[in-house]
Amino acid sequence: MRTLCLLRHAKSAWPSGIGDFDRPLNGRGRDTAGVIGRYMASAGLAPDLVLCSAATRTKETLELAALFWKNRPTIVIEPELYLAGERTLLAQARRIENRHGIALIIGHNPGTQALALQLAVNAPSMELDRLATKYPTAGLTVFDFDVENWADIAPENATLRVFATPRSLAARS
Repeated sequence: MRTLCLLRHAKSAWPSGIGDFDRPLNGRGRDTAGVIGRYMASAGLAPDLVLCSAATRTKETLELAALFWKNRPTIVIEPELYLAGERTLLAQARRIENRHGIALIIGHNPGTQALALQLAVNAPSMELDRLATKYPTAGLTVFDFDVENWADIAPENATLRVFATPRSLAARS
C-alpha cells in the first residue's frame, strides 16, 4: 500500500516588489498550514517523505505543518515542482523510493488540482464535483494505491481517501 498526499501551499501574501517565487505566507496562511499539519498528524497521515516546491510559500507551509508531526520526514526541496503541472507531479511521485509508505507533495495550482482530479476518476461524483469546483490554498487530497511500487501508481489503482480543506476541517470542530 502506498499513500500519496497532495497539498496546495497555504494562503500567501502579495507584498509589493516581491516576485511570485519569493511570496511568503500571510497570517491566514500561517494559521491554516498548522490546521492541515495537525489534521495530518491526528489522521495518521504524517508523511515519511516530503517533496516540496522550492518557492517560499511552499517551504513555509511545510515548516508550519511539520510542527505537528511526531517524526521528522525526509524532506526534498525540488525546484522542478515550482508551478509544475500534473504530469511532472505524477512523474515525481512515481520516482519515490519504495521504502517510503506515505509521501506528501507540496505544490501549486493548477497542477495540484489537475493531478488530484486525474487520480480521483473513481471517486464518488460528489467528491469529484468538490475537487473540480475549488482546490483552495492549504487543500489536501489523500490517495491510497494498492501497489507495491511507487512506479506503478496510476488513476486506475487510486482510491481517494479524503479531500480536506481548512474550511471543511473547521466545520467538523
